[in-house]
Amino acid sequence: MVATTIPLALGTAQWSGNYGINNTSGAPEPSAAQEMLNLAMHAGITTLDTARGYGDSEALIGASLRAIGCQDSFRIVTKLHPKVTGPGATSAGALANTGRSLSESRRALGRQVLDVVMLHRQRHLEAHDGRLWRRLRREREQGLIGALGVSAANPEEAWLALEHPEIEVIQVAASLLDQRLARRGFFEAAQEAEKQIYLRSIFLQGLAFIPPRQLPRKLRGFTQPLAEIRGCITALNCSIEELFVAYVATLPGCTAVVGCETASQLRGIIAANESTGPSPESLCRLASRIVSMPARLLDPSRWSELPSGHAVQPSAAKDLAPARALNGELALPIP
Repeated sequence: MVATTIPLALGTAQWSGNYGINNTSGAPEPSAAQEMLNLAMHAGITTLDTARGYGDSEALIGASLRAIGCQDSFRIVTKLHPKVTGPGATSAGALANTGRSLSESRRALGRQVLDVVMLHRQRHLEAHDGRLWRRLRREREQGLIGALGVSAANPEEAWLALEHPEIEVIQVAASLLDQRLARRGFFEAAQEAEKQIYLRSIFLQGLAFIPPRQLPRKLRGFTQPLAEIRGCITALNCSIEELFVAYVATLPGCTAVVGCETASQLRGIIAANESTGPSPESLCRLASRIVSMPARLLDPSRWSELPSGHAVQPSAAKDLAPARALNGELALPIP
């Protein structure tokens, strides 16, 4: 069987601290970051994912690239600071914050031209009568930004971004545990619309690696799907990494953002992507058995809202249909 692979991007949210439910090592030291960049480069990974809101991530990227002498070896996707505007902010203040965010990204990364800039909050697309987006668009027209996009917090935002003619790049969450977009044909529609899609949280921020019996009580709604997946891993004689990477490799036209704290983790994911993996038929059967989960379980930014006294259980509700309008305040995206 020929291995089905997916293009990988190295995610750096973990480079800012203890990001991820299964992160026990914290942010990497500069030497570890350099090792990961070298490993990524030699493995053919050409994209880095970061954000102004990821603490020192951009600065660590810029310094590490200079240290190993490969400043131009990667395409860097970054995001506008999530707090460029907020309740009570004036248009002038928001525009000043937008300019400051872009300047700080350029200084930290050591690049005058930013390859890709995304909105970290999709609601900023229309904020202040669209002035922030128009600022980004002017910078793209001037050649200071290569492409523009948004980070979609949920399926509704993803579908709205897909319909926007000026959005070129969309980041969405998707995994074997979170098939909401896949089951509605989003990735085929994105490919037809010629949008570039980056997948985040392909291991649901590390939840995939936690044994079902060790899940925090409020996340025990994942017990059944994780037990199902671990049973298949045994039957298929593959690893968790191989199974989860093989699933996202079936989603057309996507690049998977893989966040790592150590070079060892990155090696494991690269190896999983290059392995033969389970057969498409076995993978399809497993994916179809994964129950639909409530949105508040699938969105790590909302885990702090979950009651700790009892487990939130899987929902029998159907997956969300493509959204056509925003309904109230949107959930915050995963950084």
